Amino acid sequence: EFGCRFIRISPQSGGGLIADGGREDKREKLVYGFPPEARMILVHHLENSRSQRVLWLLEELELPYEVRRYSRDPKTMLAPPELKRVHPLGKSPTLVDGSRTVVETGAIVEYLVEKAGGRLGPPAKRDEVLLYRQFLHYAEGSMMAPLLAMLVVRKLGVLGKPARKPIQKMLDAHLDWLESE
Repeated sequence: EFGCRFIRISPQSGGGLIADGGREDKREKLVYGFPPEARMILVHHLENSRSQRVLWLLEELELPYEVRRYSRDPKTMLAPPELKRVHPLGKSPTLVDGSRTVVETGAIVEYLVEKAGGRLGPPAKRDEVLLYRQFLHYAEGSMMAPLLAMLVVRKLGVLGKPARKPIQKMLDAHLDWLESE
């Protein structure tokens, strides 16, 4: 059966692992819920981050996975220091599959598509492959800037209100272009 098991690491828990309904487990024994030789893909997931895309793809590909969830600091919205044990820059998503660790959303997407035998991957024709790659990287490149800007501006409340209209105009241009493709 597919799906995932959630493991949460939060500032409120003192950085401790909380698994299976709040029972604290030791890192190597039961954290993953499986013996070491039978472990599935592990996603280090930071709330409100790009790792949501990886979780979505894992569901679509029906690959078994687990999530180790990290909470942002409620005041600074930064990732917790525990995430730096996984990635030196404290970034998410980070995917661990056996002895292989993959970082960066685009690379993780390509890795998972390949692992799933090419399902949801690029078609066989060269022009279609290029278009597939264009949109794969578009989401992390061109589209990310206006989306992130709008997120920040909305967090600013009234102070960000003057910037909303020009950013929305940029977003609308992107969405119009996407619909025309």
